[in-house]
Amino acid sequence: MRALGHPSVVVLCAIALASLLPSPLHAQQNTPPYFTSGTIIIPPIDENTPEGSPINEGNPVVAMDDEGDPLTYLIPDGSINSNLFSINNSSFGVLFVRTGALLDREVYKTGIEVRVRADDGMPHDVPLPETSVFVFLKDLNDNPPSFVNFLSPISVPENFNVGNEVVQVEATDPDAAANGQVEYSLEENGLGLFRINPTTGSIILNKSLDYETAQSHIIRVVAKDRGDDIVNGSSMNRNEELRILVLDFDDEPPVFSQPSYAVAVLENLTLGDNVLTVSARDGDTGIDTPVTYTITAGNEAIGSPPQPSFSINATLGDITVAAASGLDREQVPQYVLDVTATEDTGRQTTVKVTVTLVDVNDNTPMFDQLLYSANVSENAAQGSTVLTLTASDPDHGIHGDFTFILTQDTSTNTSVPFSITHDEGNGALLVDGTLDFDLGQQVYQFQVLAVEDIATQPRTGTASVLV
Repeated sequence: MRALGHPSVVVLCAIALASLLPSPLHAQQNTPPYFTSGTIIIPPIDENTPEGSPINEGNPVVAMDDEGDPLTYLIPDGSINSNLFSINNSSFGVLFVRTGALLDREVYKTGIEVRVRADDGMPHDVPLPETSVFVFLKDLNDNPPSFVNFLSPISVPENFNVGNEVVQVEATDPDAAANGQVEYSLEENGLGLFRINPTTGSIILNKSLDYETAQSHIIRVVAKDRGDDIVNGSSMNRNEELRILVLDFDDEPPVFSQPSYAVAVLENLTLGDNVLTVSARDGDTGIDTPVTYTITAGNEAIGSPPQPSFSINATLGDITVAAASGLDREQVPQYVLDVTATEDTGRQTTVKVTVTLVDVNDNTPMFDQLLYSANVSENAAQGSTVLTLTASDPDHGIHGDFTFILTQDTSTNTSVPFSITHDEGNGALLVDGTLDFDLGQQVYQFQVLAVEDIATQPRTGTASVLV
């Protein structure tokens, strides 16, 4: 209580404390800062800009505050692309490339959006303002061309016409503009036998081939981009060796190893499972022209959406299941495929391939109704028909055979005064006991089971009955 003798100290302390805190009136009337633009576009920067580099020193992010409160800027954690940039000095809206960030124009082709928030340090009833900052990357020639589906060797008959296209190669480059434009050339062109279109990649026969002189030729195909701002001085080109086999002229179509093929497979084969392999060879003696296999007829589409049931390896002749839903004997029990073997010369031979599906117990008996109901007189004669049930199982043979069985009454767990017949999927529910409305049970509730006759893992369908 001795402090009461020093009121000046108390007053000075109160004044000092008041000077450190915003006045209630100022906090109450304070408005949040705001951005004058909904989006800010930063001048483009080079892709692969090193981590730690500032990207907008000459164009910092700036917000306004009507009360002149000091502002700080931040990139909210977890916001879009917050892993790429940071604001090292929060008092200035300068963005820096975050440690570990890789700015790749081929990844961010449409630019990078970053959210920046302005904070005046005052309490507000509304969220603090944010603006979108868009950063666009300038392309550098940092990717070489890459060949697409480059196949080697390829085969060409010796009577191939001069001026015709032997093969077309393709290379792509993800860089932009000239950096991504590809031109083609040949480093080794097989004694001048071949030339290439520098724009399309089409390789043309320039001189006649002679099987007796040379059975194969090797050329080196070069793909080079047209950019001149090469990163690190590395050459932005790619080359591949193309081997061209010269085939002796032939005039006979391919010959299959069998005049026809037949196979039986389980219907539960799934996508990619092997069905059968066909094989064909060149019909000419001493000539081994490669053949290409295709399924040209009989390949019925199944499933939803419909898909061809089978595919064939064009080189090996392996026929496999192609439908994602697998096969289904209940949909298509047998296929008769036309498989065609085609030589590079265009000569063809077609063979019949019969695929028969063997049934698998993959369907459960189904009633045509889930609930059957009927009324019966208490004095109905024994053997009288109360109602008729129908069930079916689309499986084949024993997999589709089933028997009807009655369960106990579901409310009393006692046997019901009924029996059931079975005639090709139809079951007649018959009176088979005493019915007494006054002294007995007035309502019977039970189930009818359709149990498959197969001994191993039989399937069971169920329907409810109310009498």
